[in-house]
Amino acid sequence: WVRGHASVDSTKVYILGHSLGATLAPLIAQQAHNRLAGVIMLSAAARPMEDLIWEQVTYLSTLPGNNQYGADKLQQLKKQVDNVKVAGTRKFNVELGGPMNASESYWVFAHNYNPLKTVAKLRLRMLLLQGERDYQVTMNDFSLWKSALQKRRNVFLKSYPELNHLYQRGVGKSTPGEYMKSDSIPAYVMNDVACWVVTGLLK
Repeated sequence: WVRGHASVDSTKVYILGHSLGATLAPLIAQQAHNRLAGVIMLSAAARPMEDLIWEQVTYLSTLPGNNQYGADKLQQLKKQVDNVKVAGTRKFNVELGGPMNASESYWVFAHNYNPLKTVAKLRLRMLLLQGERDYQVTMNDFSLWKSALQKRRNVFLKSYPELNHLYQRGVGKSTPGEYMKSDSIPAYVMNDVACWVVTGLLK
């Protein structure tokens, strides 16, 4: 639709996604038949969603003063995460379900979608950015992207030590409380995106 707009240069259309949007960006680009100028992915997960949810909740359970996730809730969540691994088969326990009360069909897609395999089919320019204090999509994911894309000359990856999942500055462990503060994405992140779009490079 954007490419067909009279005021848009159809050769200069990029997609930018954050978190789940970034994780799905390779699939969106594939469905666009590579007819994009490039893909920008901020905090893109490289692992199954159910694994990220488990990692995120166990992280939150270790934070001081956080009593939202007791042993019983963690045990129930672990059962649901394991249940998702067999979604779409007879082994799936419908009554147990999966995290977030999402449908079985949702988890079939989420579990089977492999962004690393999908991105391997793309030949587009790509920029992947990551906050190193992110506990929702972590540096483990960023390392997997690096391993998968390190030989691609048209792909650039960069991480920022002081930024969390929402690209807010901070020090030490990131906490949900940070998300409640009004903030803007640092200018240096936006400058990196702009520089890459214009020149194809990072400073």
